[in-house]
This record gives sequence, structure tokens and C-alpha cells, in this order.
Amino acid sequence: MKRYNLLIFLLPLLLWSTSLGAQDVRQPIREQYSLVFDKDNYITRKNTFQTHSGPVDVVYKAYLHIPYVTRPVDVQHQSLCIFEPVFVGGKSVDASGAPILFSNRVNGYLPVDDSQTADVNRGREQLALAAGMVVVVPGCRGRTLKDTAGKNIGKAPAVLVDLKAALRYLRYNKALIPGDTEKIVSAGCSAGGAVSAAIGASGNSPLFEQLLDEIGAVKERDDVFATGSFSPIMDLQHADMAYEWEFGTSPRHGELVDQEVSSALREQFRAYQESLRMRGNDGFGKVTADNLGDYMAEYWLNPSASLFLKHLSEKDRDAYLKDHSWLSWDGERTHFSFETYLQNTQQRVKGIPAFDAFDEKSPENSLFGDAVSDTRHFTNYSLQYASGDASASIDPALQQVVDMMNPLTYVVGRNKGCSQHWWIRHGAAESGNSRASVIYMATELSGQGKKVNAALFWDAGHCQDKDPQGFIDWIVSITAPRDEAIRQKLLDPTGKEVLTGCKYGDWHGTMENSLHAIQKAFDKGADLVAIGLKKTADGQIICFSDETVDRLLNGSGKVGEMTLAQIRALTPKEYSGPSDWVIVPTLQEALAFAKGKVLLHIDLQENADEIVDVVRKENAQNQVVFKRKYPGDDFYYLPVFDVEHHADCSELEKLLSLHPVGIEIHWTQDNAPLLEEAFRLVRGRARIAVNTSNGKAGSHHDPRHGESAEENWGKLIAKGASVIFTDGIKPLTRYLAK
Repeated sequence: MKRYNLLIFLLPLLLWSTSLGAQDVRQPIREQYSLVFDKDNYITRKNTFQTHSGPVDVVYKAYLHIPYVTRPVDVQHQSLCIFEPVFVGGKSVDASGAPILFSNRVNGYLPVDDSQTADVNRGREQLALAAGMVVVVPGCRGRTLKDTAGKNIGKAPAVLVDLKAALRYLRYNKALIPGDTEKIVSAGCSAGGAVSAAIGASGNSPLFEQLLDEIGAVKERDDVFATGSFSPIMDLQHADMAYEWEFGTSPRHGELVDQEVSSALREQFRAYQESLRMRGNDGFGKVTADNLGDYMAEYWLNPSASLFLKHLSEKDRDAYLKDHSWLSWDGERTHFSFETYLQNTQQRVKGIPAFDAFDEKSPENSLFGDAVSDTRHFTNYSLQYASGDASASIDPALQQVVDMMNPLTYVVGRNKGCSQHWWIRHGAAESGNSRASVIYMATELSGQGKKVNAALFWDAGHCQDKDPQGFIDWIVSITAPRDEAIRQKLLDPTGKEVLTGCKYGDWHGTMENSLHAIQKAFDKGADLVAIGLKKTADGQIICFSDETVDRLLNGSGKVGEMTLAQIRALTPKEYSGPSDWVIVPTLQEALAFAKGKVLLHIDLQENADEIVDVVRKENAQNQVVFKRKYPGDDFYYLPVFDVEHHADCSELEKLLSLHPVGIEIHWTQDNAPLLEEAFRLVRGRARIAVNTSNGKAGSHHDPRHGESAEENWGKLIAKGASVIFTDGIKPLTRYLAK
């Protein structure tokens, strides 16, 4: 068993004791280490962290200097610290099932040793602890690290290898460590943001297996549940091209860079962009070098500016617009082109090439050195230019390393271990790194069905996080049982987050009301699924919308005159789901399947008593929302009010007196006399629901064939709608994510 030098432990501990005084209650720290987590080996600390709601006292356990491999190259860098909240705001906290924030502190691809990980001193980490989460801060090797003989031991991909080994350590000790290892969220900024993205994208990639074996990493998974990436510098092989595309004609220190070199890189970017075959969100179509600026302005820059202005007071907004006269503002949204934005914002800050410098003096050149070479070129263009050899190309082994460091390698390759949830933030005023690679990443992930929350922070520069609490809230929302999170939002009548619903699940290409349709709706972000229910001849409540089986199944007859077995013996006319799934589920089966995923929206027009009996038997009162009131206060209730079927709003007032979670307002004509009054009465007292799939929202409907989502969903949201039922779940969730 290898041993730490005792001094490594004692010196930092003395320093911590001096700074924290009586707040430190120390447990013995063992000299020897093992890959079995010692839950009794910790220091208790108390600190006051600043949160959005004010200062919060947090008492937490600090498990320090934990080696995570059996054959470390440098144990001071290949160790981690775990911080477990015990009391938050004076209240006891059970963090056994809490999310784990895996916070790397990589900066400039430099090494991170155990003196840098010994306490929670970053804003996001402190907010996470205050929210009851476990925080893990890993050390890792970096580009400047050398051994005693002067050999380089931290060049790429060492940083990824180490962090993967740390993740494997956590999984190996999942029964011992605090927190839930199935809810690990990776986070980092700048180079750390790129590293976090690479960790999130490359989960369980076999490319790292040999390197992990060499340092004695345990045999475990290294994927993460979610990824937070802030101002990531990624896709380094093409970063110079992207930088010149964005900033090539912008002056640096008042002068243009070498335009011959810049033009050559811009031309290479054009070919690279074409090779991606990227399609933009929301029906934008193919993204090319010619329209990338339009895509960036429409879906990234203008939404960023609009959100910023909406959050200003009227006085501050008027002052800001006066100082930024190039911004066109219609009261809801800004309108400016990419060219206008570049002309009126920061100039370039980097030379040319920005990353693979001809003189090999950039941090990235250092990153791609090897055991004996401190720096190397990592792109063919810079190698050819610097060497004068037009046929030169980087070594295939180095190319593999470059690919391994690039998150897009794994995303484009559809790596199975890629994170399902992504929080990506970049500064709109960032001028040290092109926004193109960040947008590529977000667009490709979204196109593959990943849950992506991506945006630009307006007026923010590099690593300037303008919403750290938003990141923590996002972690809470994605790691909590999803149906519980939906319920909490639904119960808040003033909540701004729009909830989504669909009828019969996402039935396109599959069987209505099937478990597959419910799963598809969940995968695309639906919060509520309205299901049709019928009773069979043998008294079973099944998920089926028609009176007969004729339309949906290869058979004929009334549902009420057939047994469940007879119905299930029929094959569906259209179904694309797994062959071993139940095609026509019972309500009981649907409730079990939907648990933790979505709420079921149920009409009690028929068989109300039998339906309620099933729900109560399954203890699923919190999983359903009824369209009609049922006696008792243990059910959520979301009725329909059609403004064109009433002479006044007295019936609406009666509905509101029953304390529904929402009211679904129907109308066919936008000038319906009671429409505005209905919205006014419901606003702030219950959620306002609308249905854009069936002509019951006037002129507003699911956008089709290039129609504006802003004109349809956007105007309804501006009017106060906060629950939208649609047949286009994926386009709606993409629109809302913007």
C-alpha cells in the first residue's frame, strides 16, 4: 500500500485550523490511503455562504485528500475532496440521495493539486452546498506538470483521464459516499468548461480504457447524469478557423491581423462548416458559413438581448437603449443582424492564429506537448505555415489525442454514454473565443434529443456567470423526481415556467395512449399527457380513446363489449415501439409507467368512480390531474372554460372557487367578448392553460410549415398562458428552451 507523506496532510490542516478556529471539529486523518472510501475520516466545518435569498449558515463534512487511483503518477494531483452538507440554515440535511456537483477547477489546462481543492470557495459550489447537494472537487494533472526527472506528465489527455478516474472512484464507493452517484453533474469554466463538456460527452468511451488501467483506476462507469459547461474553449482543431470567421475582420489594438492568414482560415472554416451538415433549431434548415451569423443572431444573440432588457426597469431600459442606439427594440424583442452586433461590440483580443500559434506560445500548444516536448502544433495549417512544408501533417497519434479532447468527437459519433442533460452558457461579449463551437455543440445535442438549456449571457465576457443560482435551480429540477417538479410548478399560479402537454401521448407513428406514446412524450419534454379511458366488458379501465377498436386495431367491435384479453389479442394498425411493451395498457399500468416522468390528464366524463378507485388503489393521487371535479380534496383539478359558450364569467368564478390548479380556456374567435375578462380573472389565481392543437385557441395554433412560433405560442405566453397543450411537443420544448 502506497503512503502519503504525513506532512502533506498536516501542513494544510494547520492552515485550515488557524483560519477557521473553533469552527473546525477534526477527526483523525489517516496517513495511508485506500480506494475504499472512509466515511469516518472527515473534518466538520461551518461557513456562511451568500445566496440569492441572503446569507445562509452551512455546516458540512469535509473529506480531504482522497487518492482515486491505485498507481498515481502524482498523488497530490490525483486526489479529490468531498463536501457533504449536514445543517443548512440551522436545519438538518440528509444528503444521502442528493445530487453530486462534480466541480473541476481547471484553468488554462493547468494542473490542480490537493491544496487547491481543500475547501468550497467557488460560488456555484457554495450555492450547491447551501441547496443540500454534495460537492466533489477533484485534482488532476495539467499541461505544465513534470516529474522529478523533468519529464512532462500532464499533457493531453491526462486531465480527462484523471477526472474519469475520479468519477469511477465515486461509483466504486456508491454505497459509502454521500450523494447519489446516478445524479452526478459535471461543471467547469473556460478550459474547465471544455473539459466538463468532454467528460459529459465521452462517458464510458473505450478510448480511455488503457490509460485508465495504467494509473490504476477502478473498473466502473465514468458517465455523468448532466453537464454544465461555461465559456468552453473546445473544438480546438477548428478553433482558429472559427475565430477568424467571427473576428477576422475586426481590429486588434486598432489594427487588422494578417488578412492573408485570416482569409485562408476563414475559407477552411467554410469547408468545415459544410462538412458538419448541421441543421438549425426550430426549422431553421441547413446551417452554412454564409448563414451562421443569421442563425446566431436569430436564436442566440437577439434572445439574449431581449431577456436582458425585459429584466430591466423601464427607466434603466430606456437609458440602456439610449446608450446602445444600434439596438432595435419593439417592446418585446430586439432586432439586429450579426454584422450590426459585431460592429458595435468588443474587438478581437487574440493574435493570429488564436490557438495554434505559429511560435507555439499559446496554452493550447503546451496542452498538446508530449513527454519530452513542452509544445507542439496540433493543426495542419499552423504546422505547415511554421515549417514551410505544405505537405506536413500532424502525427496520427497526436490527432487521436486532439480528437479525444474534443467534446464534439463523441457527440457527432453518438457516444452512448453522453449526458442526457446540458447547461451551456457563454458570454455574448466574449471575444477570446468564437461562439460558433458552443452553438455547434448545443445544436447537435438538441438535434439528438438531449435536454439542452443553452444561452448567451448578454454583456458578459469570458467566464462571467450572470446566473449561478439558475444553474443550481436547474440541477434541482432535473434531479428531482420529474413528476414532483411538475407538480410544484403546476401548483404555483404565478409561476413563469411554461408547462407542456399533449393528447394521447406523442402518437405520431405509434399507437395512441400506448406506453410507447407516453414515453415518447416524456422524451420530448412533455409535462402532462392527456389519456383517453374506456371500460372493457370484464371491468378493466384501459387507456383507449375510441368507442370501438376499428380505427386503431386490426379488428372490429365495441370496447365495452370486449374483454381486455380480446383487445390485447389484436395488433395495432400503427405502432413503432418495442415489441415486448403493452400496446393497450390498463390505467394501473399507465400510472406505474408514468410515475416519476409525467402527470396524466384524465377526463371523468365516463366511469368516474371506477377510475378514481384505481387511482386511489395505486396511491397515485399526485400523479393525475382531472378535467372534472370529483368529490374530495385529494385530487388536482384542471377544468375547461369555453368563453363562447357562456353569457358571462359567473361559471368561471364558480370553477375558480373550487381551487383548480388551472383553467383551460377555449375560444375560436380572438374577439370573443369574454376572452380578455376570462384571462384577467384566472391570471394569478390558477394556471392559464390553452390548447393549440385543436383550434380552441382562436387564431393561435401549432406552428406549421415555417410559421412563427413567436406569433402563436409566444403571444399566448405573453398573454398569460402558462400551460400549453400541443401536438408538437418537441418544437414547443425547443421554443421554450430559448
